[in-house]
Amino acid sequence: MSQIVTDTELRHQVVQALEGRGAEFDVDAIVAALIENFGRVDVDSTPPVAFWAIARSQRKLPAVRCFEFCVYGDGHAREHLEEDQWCTTPLRKIHASCYPPPQQRGDDREVFEISGQAWHHGRAPVIEMAMSGRPGYRMTADEARRMAHALLSTADELEGRGA
Repeated sequence: MSQIVTDTELRHQVVQALEGRGAEFDVDAIVAALIENFGRVDVDSTPPVAFWAIARSQRKLPAVRCFEFCVYGDGHAREHLEEDQWCTTPLRKIHASCYPPPQQRGDDREVFEISGQAWHHGRAPVIEMAMSGRPGYRMTADEARRMAHALLSTADELEGRGA
């Protein structure tokens, strides 16, 4: 049976549940999220999976050293999850004049959006190409170079500059 507790008691229980790792987390934010989701009940009444999901989402991370190309350059310390500490290049946009076909688009044109992302915690960097904000394709730098070469070769062929 759940026991109703005060904010102070709940805060104390959260600190105890974090087993000495309280400095890594925003304890007050965890308490607020627990109250919002479960009411003022003791920590033992909260499902452990839910408690740790809430706690993980309120983790304080140290800043990382941004890559030179990062448009933010702030170390991403405001993020709560390591996988959210990533750097990105400036977004490059190319307006697509052929899609959708002029008779279908009216004044709307699609936009190719290209950027690179690199993570600080073990994930390989990628180049992402999307279209008008919709999810697109992710590729390695080598794949992007091969695609660029194929695009340039095809364009050269169409313009009679082929090898």
